[in-house]
Amino acid sequence: MTSSSRTQAHTFIERCLRYLCVTSLLFITACGVEEPRPSYTPEERRTDFPYYSDDSRQGKSGFRSMPWEVWSPGKDLTGQAILDFAILKGDEKAKSGDRQAALDEYTKIDKNRLSAYEKEALALRIASMQLSLRRPREALDTVSNYFTSRSLGPDAVTPEFGLVLAFSYGHSNNLPQSLAWFSRVNSMSPPNSSYSQVARSGAKSFLRAVPIDQFETTASAWERDQFVRTLVAEERQTRSTLGTQYAGTTAPPINEIDITGQGALMPHNVPVSVGLLLPMSGRFGTLGKSTANGIELAFANAAVELGRSAGVNFATRDTTGDPFMTVTQGRELYTTVRPAVVLGPLLSDPASAITDIARESGVPTILFSKKNIFPTGGGVFRLGATADSQVDSLLSAARGTLGLSRFGLIYPSDPNGLEFATSFRLKAAEAGGEILFERMYNKDDPSQMLLIAQELERYKVQAVFFPDSLLMASRFATSLSARFRQETRLLGTASWDDPVQLARFQTSLDNSIFVSPFFTKSERPAIRQFIESYKSRYNQEPDFLAAQGFDAATMALAAMKRSLTGVPFAQALAELGQYEGLTGRIAVSSSGEMQRSFALAEFKNGAVREIVPGGTPSYVYRGDMPVNSGDINVRVGGPAAPGSY
Repeated sequence: MTSSSRTQAHTFIERCLRYLCVTSLLFITACGVEEPRPSYTPEERRTDFPYYSDDSRQGKSGFRSMPWEVWSPGKDLTGQAILDFAILKGDEKAKSGDRQAALDEYTKIDKNRLSAYEKEALALRIASMQLSLRRPREALDTVSNYFTSRSLGPDAVTPEFGLVLAFSYGHSNNLPQSLAWFSRVNSMSPPNSSYSQVARSGAKSFLRAVPIDQFETTASAWERDQFVRTLVAEERQTRSTLGTQYAGTTAPPINEIDITGQGALMPHNVPVSVGLLLPMSGRFGTLGKSTANGIELAFANAAVELGRSAGVNFATRDTTGDPFMTVTQGRELYTTVRPAVVLGPLLSDPASAITDIARESGVPTILFSKKNIFPTGGGVFRLGATADSQVDSLLSAARGTLGLSRFGLIYPSDPNGLEFATSFRLKAAEAGGEILFERMYNKDDPSQMLLIAQELERYKVQAVFFPDSLLMASRFATSLSARFRQETRLLGTASWDDPVQLARFQTSLDNSIFVSPFFTKSERPAIRQFIESYKSRYNQEPDFLAAQGFDAATMALAAMKRSLTGVPFAQALAELGQYEGLTGRIAVSSSGEMQRSFALAEFKNGAVREIVPGGTPSYVYRGDMPVNSGDINVRVGGPAAPGSY
């Protein structure tokens, strides 16, 4: 045999061996069954990544990770920092949204100088970028080459690479191998982990594309695989419910994807799920129902606002106000329904109990707790009448509108009083105010009031903050001289916002100012229209909780609307700017705290008038049309018109 012939023979043998290795690595089946390969017609073949928007690949403003891009920039798969500068340079390009530039950087790297962990990280980066750039077969080759070079078989494939294989096969029109790898990833991952959730979502998206006449054949082939069998049953139910307008579509249009920025597929004619974790029964049932009514009213025209043929579907879970029940109901809601957003819980202890579960689920959650007993962030937001928000509102008006800077602080020794006192000390210092007099009292000893009042009058304070009930405030005020009451303002919390009780204390509490979270006598058009619409729909007057629910839902709807452009929900919510709500002006901080400036009320000469916060909002709810009419009524995301309020 000549040298040339031997070379050709060796080359042929190497190719055969390589083919066998590649085939053994990439061709796995589910439970040993021979799944049929759907024979799509040319019109049905889609290899152009129909499930994800082109906008997600272009620039920082529209960038979001694809579901197979599960690696962390600057780190290898073990979570350790990568030291190779070339890989880090590619990661920077990927973070900016320029995937082609990132791929160019990665492919230039000399792999021989990398550690084993860096080689693994680089292979995953290259494959995921190729897949994101609509080159699934190149991604398959990259994964195959990496594992073959290390003499590793399918059992060595990690979930990260498994997702790349699953999506690559799916976008190469190889449904059996796609489902097999999704099932494999799910079996390798802890229940409800991010990997298993992506595997579930990805498999469902490709099952949705199976033509009607091939669906049952596909179902039969996978009846021995529990993971796929469950998803097939869900898909069959969906097709049964929605009919032929849904079944067998090869891909949803681009503008129907990702209502939350988490990669969730959302067909145009399928309602968006909104989760409610509220007490709908028990002693807190009335509070929960009021909140739910406000939320429902805000979403009345969701279909119009989102530009869809279907609105929202409420997945309501009754917490009864109990932390244990909240956790039980919450876990089921987050894992089974996977709504676009969850509103609730309402009470502080249930909210604290569900926070970590909400954060781990990745579902944006707006809590209504008024206690700062748990951290926000990571998709968890808090909108409640917190002590900080009330004190901020009082001091903003006192320092700005009224020109007050010298304060007294008198508070009860209970937890509520201590919380408000702590907040007032801190906020007064930040606002440039000065606390000249401070005393704590025991509610069980009313005789202290006279002694504290006599001592207080020796100080030149302009206002006194008294975070207790109207009854206790009145007892204290009657211990003061008429001259001191006339010259000094009493400042109260939202618990004073009770017109019936105020009328009883007209003399003692005259000239006082308090927080009014929802001023029902307001002349603001938005509030007047909300009250009218609420009464028309529910045949009762709205309260603060109904208005707060409306505000939270309106902001959530605005964020969902922006999510349609590829902006993640949390980012969209934070970027709304200052929202002019029914319960005050609201802005979302980077920490997830929804900071609110409440309106204040002044009680003078037996009448109550509203003191509206100053400044111009960037985003308003316009109340110029009924919320529940057939027109476009809840106008979200628009700029504030000059002189609107």
